Amino acid sequence: MVGKIVIFMLAVLISACSGIKHYDKGRALLDSKQLQEAKVSFDKAIKMNNDNWKYYFYRGEVLRCQKLYSKSIPDYLKAFELIDSDWYWLYNNLAESYQGIGQHELAVKYLKTAISIDSTKPIAYTSLAYAYNNLFEDSLSLYYYSESLRLDSNGYHVYLGRATLYRRNRDFDKAMDEYHNAVKISPTRPEAYNGMGFVEMSKKNYSNAIDYYDQAISLDSSYAYSYNNRAYCKYQLGQYDSALDDVNISLSYDVENSYAYKNKALLYFSKQQYEEGCGEITKAYKYGIQGLYKTEIDSLSTKFCNGKQ
Repeated sequence: MVGKIVIFMLAVLISACSGIKHYDKGRALLDSKQLQEAKVSFDKAIKMNNDNWKYYFYRGEVLRCQKLYSKSIPDYLKAFELIDSDWYWLYNNLAESYQGIGQHELAVKYLKTAISIDSTKPIAYTSLAYAYNNLFEDSLSLYYYSESLRLDSNGYHVYLGRATLYRRNRDFDKAMDEYHNAVKISPTRPEAYNGMGFVEMSKKNYSNAIDYYDQAISLDSSYAYSYNNRAYCKYQLGQYDSALDDVNISLSYDVENSYAYKNKALLYFSKQQYEEGCGEITKAYKYGIQGLYKTEIDSLSTKFCNGKQ
């Protein structure tokens, strides 16, 4: 009997040690941006030991970095079940994944908790401002962006966020000022140029917008949003085949981008491929299309697909 207990304890110890080995390897791979390989390591760690919250959290991190937001959420929630204390980054990063699938109200809940745990980190303020921006709570959004800048005046994403808010309210001059502030902080990142393209697109200056999207893509050839936005401009200019190529590239980098499916539906309808277009509308609903884009997709669904979701 004693021998069986010893053998069992040794097996448990070996399994735990193997789990740690795979976890350490996964962390190193995640740090070096080798995301798929990192996921394989975390999968193995969980198989060896399924009650360590860190294994689930960091697999969730991999999935979030891959923009597989809906798949990352169960891992974060499992980490919540297993962790024995409140941890800022778990609340913050789960909220980021909820934002990725358009559940901004739920994100607000977790972000406020993150701030209550540590009010000195600017990232949750920025994310909370972004959530309120998407909920059209402009005054709250500006407040939390200001709080984030109070903690870090070089907040690149804060300037981007404020630009988005101004752009939505059609204050294009202020929006461009904020994008230029962002470029001063980080001139080699694509997001601000993508935003400038969006300003031009909002003004229906589609050729000018394409120039900005080209610049964003030259800085990051995997930047899915610029391919998708460039596709919409090409659609408006009647360049349907080239636009479809851009949408497909965008989706190859971000398979859950509901707005890309909306654009793909538009393109199929323009080419009179109605069955394919309705299939893309179903995907747009699946991945949580929100706001004005949802109004547009509802209209397309009613017109071409008998209201099917």
